[in-house]
Amino acid sequence: GSHMVSGKIVVIGSSTGGPRSLDMIIPNLPKNFPAPIVVVQHMPPGFTKSLAMRLDSTSELTVKEAEDGEEVKPGFVYIAPGDFHLGLKAQNGKVFFFLDKSDKINNVRPAVDFTLDKAAEIYKSKTIAVILTGMGKDGTKGAFKVKFYGGTVIAEDKETCVVFGMPKSVIEEGYADYVLPAYKIPEKLIELV
Repeated sequence: GSHMVSGKIVVIGSSTGGPRSLDMIIPNLPKNFPAPIVVVQHMPPGFTKSLAMRLDSTSELTVKEAEDGEEVKPGFVYIAPGDFHLGLKAQNGKVFFFLDKSDKINNVRPAVDFTLDKAAEIYKSKTIAVILTGMGKDGTKGAFKVKFYGGTVIAEDKETCVVFGMPKSVIEEGYADYVLPAYKIPEKLIELV
């Protein structure tokens, strides 16, 4: 809808090698980071919960699995739970998560494209997408949507990628505003928000 949402959002998409890159990013963000962060990591159920717990123990921000109907707030890193697409919807100037069991996209659920699509429609130019290491093209359509609304896209540089598939696709399509190794992404995010 036409609800204006204050503030920005960061949506991070990753697959193979993602946890290693996330280890270089999430723990290096300050407690007062002023935007919510949503992480869509291709993983089966159970693994996303342990990823959230592990990152939470090393980070100043609170890291948890996103829950259906939960309000999206700064100070949190939300991990999409395995086997669900993670959507966002705006209501009365607030944003809430919803979990979705619709068909796999790009052969995966959760899919980065699904989350970026919903986030970009709400946050428009205030959307920051980060596409990390992973096989395939998930995140490329989502990055297009972010660029369409005037948002910002960061792709992980080959240097720190285990698999240079997802970021490479985004870069080749011309959607990446910044191409950075994982360890340089935190300072860029701090600068952008």
